[in-house]
Amino acid sequence: MKDYKAIWNNLSTTFADASFYVCCIDDEDEIRSNGARTAQFLREVLQIAPADKVFEIGCGVARIGRELAPYCGEWHGGDISGNMIAYARQRTADVPNIVLHELPDNSLRIFPEHTFDCVYSSIVFMHVDKLDMFTYICEAFRVLKPGGRVYFDTYNLLAPAAWQEFLKTWQAYPYGQRPGHMSQFSTPQEMQKFMEEAGFESVHIDHQNDQLVVAVGRKSDTPAQTMQSPVMTTLRAAAQAAQAGAQDHAAAAPGPAPTPAPVDSLGPLLADMERKNKYIAQLETEVGRKNRALADLEQRLRRRERELVAARAPRLPWARRKPRS
Repeated sequence: MKDYKAIWNNLSTTFADASFYVCCIDDEDEIRSNGARTAQFLREVLQIAPADKVFEIGCGVARIGRELAPYCGEWHGGDISGNMIAYARQRTADVPNIVLHELPDNSLRIFPEHTFDCVYSSIVFMHVDKLDMFTYICEAFRVLKPGGRVYFDTYNLLAPAAWQEFLKTWQAYPYGQRPGHMSQFSTPQEMQKFMEEAGFESVHIDHQNDQLVVAVGRKSDTPAQTMQSPVMTTLRAAAQAAQAGAQDHAAAAPGPAPTPAPVDSLGPLLADMERKNKYIAQLETEVGRKNRALADLEQRLRRRERELVAARAPRLPWARRKPRS
């Protein structure tokens, strides 16, 4: 199993590094503008209401959360990296309804069932293995209240542009040299399967774009049958054990219990395809820029490594000297 905590703490030793790996920018104004666009999209797609309790999986430096918090009752951000949470706390110190959580592992077991009205994750699943991706989707179902809504996105392996990125990644990282944060790829069929097996209904999978597969779903108002499945039984046991042994990870701040927003179907939310596709195009641009920056960084690191090796190589007496020009 990958040590995601170590991986992402190592990638975020400074705020500049953290913001680079989150969105490839470190200018605060740009981060705010970038996060505001995503926050607006999520408000519309998830029908986030003023009383809703919202959770983001992999919140990073709170790029989205800082902009989304004013429009909901509570915004909770979770990240496996303590460094990311520290930077997020600095950026959101003036926002009173934000609660941040350092996740102990790749689960949401520190939260009890039926905690949140909405759960989302954006530009995160492409950095975790498939088993862990499915775990997060199942955990999102468990911690949602009946009638709760979710949004996820990740690379679409079947999209032509994403396939080219897959090939670049395959060529750039030989076996044994692949970093833990290397991009992963999924298919629309795989996302559909994960969402349905986790228990979501009204699942809508969008893959009519250049790079991403996007998923939206809803938890039934009466999810009794799904909650008794072997998957949910396992997750529930892990969550109960975590809560019994670590009360200091209580998730919610004191306050009145919010009322879930009434949502009968997610179909009407997705009618405006033009608006959603514009947002997806923005995500594609961000992902492409991030991958280009990572590729450039890798090339510079490899070049520097070769220079260091050459500088430290012993000068053997039989080595041919380079003739002077």
